[in-house]
Amino acid sequence: MNWYKKSCEVILLLLLAWLLNNLLSQTGAYSYDVSIGLTTLFYTTMFLGVWVWVIVTDISDFRKLKKYISFLPTLISLLLMVQYSTRGLEIRSKERAPIFIEAHSNGPNPGSIELTFRTDGNFQYRNSGPGGSQLYYGRYTINDSIIKLDNSGIGKVLYSKNLVIRKKPNGPSHFYKELYQILDNGKTIDNAVAFHVIPNNN
Repeated sequence: MNWYKKSCEVILLLLLAWLLNNLLSQTGAYSYDVSIGLTTLFYTTMFLGVWVWVIVTDISDFRKLKKYISFLPTLISLLLMVQYSTRGLEIRSKERAPIFIEAHSNGPNPGSIELTFRTDGNFQYRNSGPGGSQLYYGRYTINDSIIKLDNSGIGKVLYSKNLVIRKKPNGPSHFYKELYQILDNGKTIDNAVAFHVIPNNN
């Protein structure tokens, strides 16, 4: 058996898997934009192409040598594909629970940033713009009107882990709700992005 060729197959698969993992994964998050999406598509296409080549090569080697070790690169590639399929299902599972609170950003580009809090304790941050979009998944807890996120510095927009829902007057007897970023002492952070809570979701 040509162990050098088999080693090259395995190294190439692991290299592509590492590149995909760096593009798709962060600690507790999944983020993307247009450029990352195109790059991910490119590397995914390469991975699938290499995967087909590896299977064909392994089958050819097995026919010559009659040794099941010939399928080692194929086995590794299958394990990697199972890993990414599992990650994809995990991400989709975070969007199954009903929406508890939904809020859109105020400011010069209203609605470009969305926060979606679900009843199972997961939240989603989405920042959309002409150049692409960024998506983050995380966990949160809520106590009365205070929402505490699992992380800060999300998308360079959410400077604080702490958010507060406050009612604002909208006429003599009507109110609307706003979501503000606050410090640990409860003070609103000046110039930080605020969000308008969508009615009927809270």
